[in-house]
Amino acid sequence: MVYCSGFMASTSVYNVLLYMRKLCAYLYERGLLSNAYTALLKIKVSRESKMYPAAQQDEVAAVLAQIDRSAVKGKRDYAIILLGTVAGLRAVDVNIQH
Repeated sequence: MVYCSGFMASTSVYNVLLYMRKLCAYLYERGLLSNAYTALLKIKVSRESKMYPAAQQDEVAAVLAQIDRSAVKGKRDYAIILLGTVAGLRAVDVNIQH
């Protein structure tokens, strides 16, 4: 893991660790290893998370202004987009049932 961290991105090192855990567990289950090395492979690897820039206030206002709030779907869409922008929710965080 130390060797990998010298030239790999932290997300790649994290993936290698996951693969090592799975490989050791598989070999242990098959009787090919006398130890699953779970304690050794319990190390933590931080993953970088990308931060995307937020939309500018005037851009959000322009999007909201395009929605027809006289229709039921427009009111729903307006509420969803407003909720997302004010609360910082992602599209995946907002569960919409049709």
